[in-house]
Amino acid sequence: MHFNGIAFNASGPRDTEPEELKALADSRACAITTKTATIKPRKGNPKPRYYDDGDNSVNSMGLPNPGYEEMARRIKALKHYSDKPVFASFSGSPREAAAITSAFDEAGADVLELNLSCPNLGKGKTEAESWLEGLGAVEEATKKSLAAKLPCFLNACEQELFCGVLEQSRVKYLVAVNSPGGGLMLNQKNEIALKPLHGGYGGKGIKALALGNVFRYHEYFGNKKKIIGVGGVFSGRDAFEHLLVGASLVEIGTAYQIHGTGIFTRVENELKTELEKHGFKSAGEAIGKAIQL
Repeated sequence: MHFNGIAFNASGPRDTEPEELKALADSRACAITTKTATIKPRKGNPKPRYYDDGDNSVNSMGLPNPGYEEMARRIKALKHYSDKPVFASFSGSPREAAAITSAFDEAGADVLELNLSCPNLGKGKTEAESWLEGLGAVEEATKKSLAAKLPCFLNACEQELFCGVLEQSRVKYLVAVNSPGGGLMLNQKNEIALKPLHGGYGGKGIKALALGNVFRYHEYFGNKKKIIGVGGVFSGRDAFEHLLVGASLVEIGTAYQIHGTGIFTRVENELKTELEKHGFKSAGEAIGKAIQL
């Protein structure tokens, strides 16, 4: 699988409708991630459910999506239109995940991206146990490459526990990080910006947390897994920093929602300048080269 660049979209913004997917295919994005699909269609949470101030965002979308069967049809059409790698994102119980995986595999998705949360997998299990069960179900349903969209860890011990789970799996791509929850922002009218009040926090403010998570994964796995850095990428410098701490690709969420597909051209062009400035001939040369004092 070939990536013509390092930057593409994170699952969530502008990646559901056929015209949105076509716009990504026509853009400088090196791959395409689809909206997280569930077994049944979802309308999502009441609006307003997204807000940004140009730098940071909160969202409580509630996973609005057309359901996995319709998304599989859209993925199939997308693969006929474009030869870019497609990361098909989905969420559900182990049984649901297996069914969705099979459908996305048949539709031609290149990578199956598992986006699971503990409440979807039943009570009485630790989050790590739930992930292990979910990954097992997916692995039985496909031979395609797998990606895991991972939570934002604030505790190194908890992250290491997840590393143990991932080490037992054949997940190839670690997508780090998902939006940390509990965010709240006010608009210019002094109103809480979201109808559901709290939401996932994204944008420039989470870059330091994302870099910390990426760095720990790279320390643990080295070159055994490919890390996709997600969080705070608005510029080529931001992407360069993700490379330095161990990412080989980056996904862009909030900045893509704000600036549209032009963000991928901007990041790739600025990254080229950063690499030349610091003496790297390619993005690959910069991976994991952060200097430790």
